[in-house]
Amino acid sequence: MGKDYSIFNKLNSYDTIVKIVKDRAITQPDDICFRYLSYSGEEVIESKLTYKELDKQSMRIATYLQSNDLTGKCVILLYPGGLDFIMAFFGCLYAKVIAVPFYHFISNRRISRLMAAVKDSEAKIFLSISSEIKGISSFINNNFPNEGYYWIATDTIKDVKGSDYEKAEILEDELAYLQYTSGSTSSPKGVMITHRNIMHNMKLIHWYLENTPDSVGVSWLPHFHDMGLVAMILQPMYVGYTQVLMQPADFLAKPYRFLKAISDYRATIVGAPNFSFDHCVVSISEEQKKTLDLSSIDFAWNGAEPVRWSTIKSFNETFKECGLKNNVLVGGYGLAEATLVVTCRSPKSKSRRAVIIDIDKDEFEKNKTVKIVRTRNNINTFQYVSVGLFHPDVNLIIVDPTTRNKCTEGKVGEIWLASQSVSPGYWKKERATDETFYAYISDTGEGPFLRTGDMGFMIKEELYISGRLKDIIIIRGVNYYPNDIEFTVGCCHPALVTNSCAAFSVTLKDTERLYIAQEVKRTCMRNFDPDEVFDAIRKAVVEFHDLQVHGILLLPFGKIPKTSSGKIEHNRCREEFLNGKIQILYKSIIDNDLHEGLDRVINGNELLKTDATECKRIVEKKLANMISSCLQIESSKVIEAKDLISLGIDSLSISMLKQSIEDHFLSNISIPIIYNSSLQKLAEAIITNRTENHTAFPRLPEIEPQRIDESIEFPLTDLQYAYWIGRNESLELGGIAAHVYLEISMTEEELDHERLNTAWQMMIQRHGMLRAVVTTDGMQKILDKVPEYRIECLDLRDKDKIEWIKEIEKIRENMSHQVMPPDRWPLFEIRVTKLETKKSIIHISIDLLIADIWSLNILFKEWYQLYVASNTLLPSIRISFRDYVFALRSIAENELFKKSEEYWKKRISTLPQAPQLSLVKTAKDLKKIRFHHRERKLSSDIWNRLKEQAAEHSITPSVLLMSAYSKILSLWSRSPKFTINVTLFNRLGLHPDINNIVGDFTSLILLEVDNSKAMKFVDFSKDIQMQLSRDMEHRYYSGVNVMRDYAREFEKSSILPIMPVVFTSALSNDTKMVLGSKKHFFGEISYV
Repeated sequence: MGKDYSIFNKLNSYDTIVKIVKDRAITQPDDICFRYLSYSGEEVIESKLTYKELDKQSMRIATYLQSNDLTGKCVILLYPGGLDFIMAFFGCLYAKVIAVPFYHFISNRRISRLMAAVKDSEAKIFLSISSEIKGISSFINNNFPNEGYYWIATDTIKDVKGSDYEKAEILEDELAYLQYTSGSTSSPKGVMITHRNIMHNMKLIHWYLENTPDSVGVSWLPHFHDMGLVAMILQPMYVGYTQVLMQPADFLAKPYRFLKAISDYRATIVGAPNFSFDHCVVSISEEQKKTLDLSSIDFAWNGAEPVRWSTIKSFNETFKECGLKNNVLVGGYGLAEATLVVTCRSPKSKSRRAVIIDIDKDEFEKNKTVKIVRTRNNINTFQYVSVGLFHPDVNLIIVDPTTRNKCTEGKVGEIWLASQSVSPGYWKKERATDETFYAYISDTGEGPFLRTGDMGFMIKEELYISGRLKDIIIIRGVNYYPNDIEFTVGCCHPALVTNSCAAFSVTLKDTERLYIAQEVKRTCMRNFDPDEVFDAIRKAVVEFHDLQVHGILLLPFGKIPKTSSGKIEHNRCREEFLNGKIQILYKSIIDNDLHEGLDRVINGNELLKTDATECKRIVEKKLANMISSCLQIESSKVIEAKDLISLGIDSLSISMLKQSIEDHFLSNISIPIIYNSSLQKLAEAIITNRTENHTAFPRLPEIEPQRIDESIEFPLTDLQYAYWIGRNESLELGGIAAHVYLEISMTEEELDHERLNTAWQMMIQRHGMLRAVVTTDGMQKILDKVPEYRIECLDLRDKDKIEWIKEIEKIRENMSHQVMPPDRWPLFEIRVTKLETKKSIIHISIDLLIADIWSLNILFKEWYQLYVASNTLLPSIRISFRDYVFALRSIAENELFKKSEEYWKKRISTLPQAPQLSLVKTAKDLKKIRFHHRERKLSSDIWNRLKEQAAEHSITPSVLLMSAYSKILSLWSRSPKFTINVTLFNRLGLHPDINNIVGDFTSLILLEVDNSKAMKFVDFSKDIQMQLSRDMEHRYYSGVNVMRDYAREFEKSSILPIMPVVFTSALSNDTKMVLGSKKHFFGEISYV
């Protein structure tokens, strides 16, 4: 039997929602208006409510309220959701009692807001159900004694006769209910909603949704929130379709319940805030998706918080296989002061599909003007999703909040509106009502308008929301919208919860500073590196918004202050932080005094003109900033350290710091001085050196991006060339690839093969060197287009462990000694072996021709971030590895290169051979060269004690290992003097983006080791460190060049011109270095 359309066809004749309810109870008494789902484990319990039963129960409650003389008075509704609230709410409407819906769960945090609203509304009566009243009443009465509150359990009210109910004449302009906004607890504002407001908003929603009595809705939204009440309870009653409801907590715990209800009840209309769609994407497993059919959805309304295109896109892509149509999820805009809905997609739209635009970031932030650009996902653009058009009955304009004059199209201003949905004002707050509901245009006098407090702009009649007027952050005269910054932060690291970030400003010394409060995922709270997160946040915000983040607060999951609808409460977050009330896991606050004024560049010549005391202060500040950034530690630790070695700085970091000192201060400080100095002594050395040397100091060239065809060939670096030549089987020790093979075991979660594959495809497109090959004539080339790479997956879940071992050994044998043809793409191979539901192995083989060890760290980190969230904002790459190679070649004309070349050529004749090791077989006797992995572990306790002792003697951890390695070699070498090849991950700081590029930046230094003297190990280590320091100061002439010179020097002698014994330290301040730690992004590195 079809639905009754008799009332639907004459909706315009009704002036109150009450009349519609009563008529439906007569014309369609047994039709189900609401279903309510509750959950007990996996069991679903359904309750139903028909129109007849709703009318009957509403009259029962109304009669009781009338008998207690409550008509025209406010009552607080504290219900846990479900059908009892609906009956109580309509009971209030029947009795002309002003309903005030509120959240039923009372805590210390929420009690103040509730009781402020109780006091404001002058309510003395609380409605709830008997099972809730005991706990709630006890809590409130204990905290607020002698207030004379009265509690009514609506589920225990006795049945009444129809004649007992005094039918009240309800006028359109009479109050129906108060909707308290999510504002300050000290001054709550109750929005007065009349019956006229309700009916007009019902008309708007119906026009936007085009729903009918045959529609079906599913919602988890809270009933006390305007979207949950108006769109999910009143609108279904108005149109006459069945609405399925569930508790918000049941959705948040298991989003599958929401999607399964949509599938089971064939829902056509759903609506929720942006975060809930993201929650579905990350929470639903592949197995669960197979049970879902979402093809019935005609309209999915994304509202109540900023709408993100990345959310719409990922939701569409994720559930496309479940039958979801690609144009159903769209944005909408509304607010309690306008009952609910203001704009959405409409029938006049050519398509219901979401409209997205990209706008120029600088023009937007500096001039508050929208300039549409064509380049998508660019670092210099913002993306905005339209929240739709507005109904002809709605007068919506954009107004300059300062001048109160209308803005032209594309200009950002405050959204003002007028319609019959707009509330008469705030309950008993005349001044606030006048300020908000009675605004007039200055130059024309047009009005009155509601000032929404929301900022936005219009493009081709489409409305776009940019933020809240009161939340705008103004730094250095530029307006920044928290929403944009928060989106950037939420996507910059996989440990962070999206849509759970608050960006706000704090005034320090009359200057606005940016603070970020961000939630950490529940699953990551005990297993993440806070310093890595701090670094990711600061880098992302600087990169995308050109803003320094002064303070970062990492909060436990669920602790960011939000409204009932999921909106971030920025002011409350700021106040709780300033008052020390916010719960913080970790924080990183920049030292005000230390970093004040660091935005300006320090010029060496300016220093000479500065007062000596001020000069030292400026240098110390800048140095502390440079060192703390280099080591990713708080600047206070740098200030307190007796020397830099005690901070854990390694040899490469020292050389990079030296280069930074040269660039910023034009001062040449030797590496040994940097090693052994405190911050204060190093600052003195820089000033002394700069004062005594007035001539310009040679500096490295800066990379200039080459705007040419990426696929044009370019030269190999010296080490790449050596790798390429080393594949020649005719050479001694040849026929081998410089290559890394490793296995990562995932045991924390089920590996999603398709997501892993998609994320790797994105990496191939992002990093040109993943598309690189080496031509037969020794040039490298980035292929413009490559076929889709599919990660091979071997499923062994139905095999036993013996079979696992066999198959894994077979893969390992095949991949661990690969010599990939360098002229054929790809120069990598990835496979996956699935062993159990939550146990998989990722096998990775990468040729070092295209990526060094540091690059692997970049690749795996970004790969994991994209695997977790495909919309992750990754650091920009404004230069290419090709640009670096050409810049490297130009260094040959630099004074630094020439000094390095002179240093090494003077030493060629005295440089000893490689260690003369006793060999079972010579290289010539070996038929096939095969390397083997040998591993010895030190416990963390022993290693930490060794590092502490080394630091006491100003020896770096890397030099400690290098010295031990050299001592062992000396036991086997026929000569106590020898040379070892030391690998450097040597990314010269030629551009700010240099650490974001994938490529082979490796260089070599030939380190002379002298074991001929009897000395203590600590003195031997100091000698090694001193020699390495001298060598690294001259690192611009590569070890490959030195070996070529060495070969020419001893061309006619018996000395072998090769240095095959190599030392590579993967120790780093970055705890996630690929070979430096067993713990990795995806899981444990189980084999290398």
